[in-house]
Amino acid sequence: MNVLVSVYWQICTLRLGPDVLPRSGLLVLLALGAHWAVGTLLEAAMLPPRQAVLAAVVATLIMVGLTHALLLARGKAARTGQTVAALGGCDALIGILAWPLMLWMAESDPTPLPAALAWLGFMVWGIAIHSHILRHALGVSPLVGVAVALGYRVVALTVFGTFFYAET
Repeated sequence: MNVLVSVYWQICTLRLGPDVLPRSGLLVLLALGAHWAVGTLLEAAMLPPRQAVLAAVVATLIMVGLTHALLLARGKAARTGQTVAALGGCDALIGILAWPLMLWMAESDPTPLPAALAWLGFMVWGIAIHSHILRHALGVSPLVGVAVALGYRVVALTVFGTFFYAET
């Protein structure tokens, strides 16, 4: 397990690409489970429990759906498992690191500036990780990887803003 966490950390720090992960259905399931569980934990800081679970399911489905669609469009659908395992595992790892920050922000009104800046740092890091993984998986330039990762984030934030965080 330590080896796997180390590999994910190296992907998160942009030293390895998703291709280092084995093509394993079990790893994909573990990464998806971790993505959902950590997503539930993070969303539970801001949403009621049932909504947090649903939001995490939606986030995981968005990740899988967009990733598969992008890879299919590029003729690289065979890379879906490794890419989803990389994205899910890396999101879970940085989500665990961001959890105390999420709790701090949830308990503060208004959000303290240091917390907001730290959250922005995690957002930028997450986009960098997605960009890194997707550029390797799609076989595109780093700039295109950034554009794809930003597009992914816009879609995810739009869905979440519309269905989970809209003002009533």
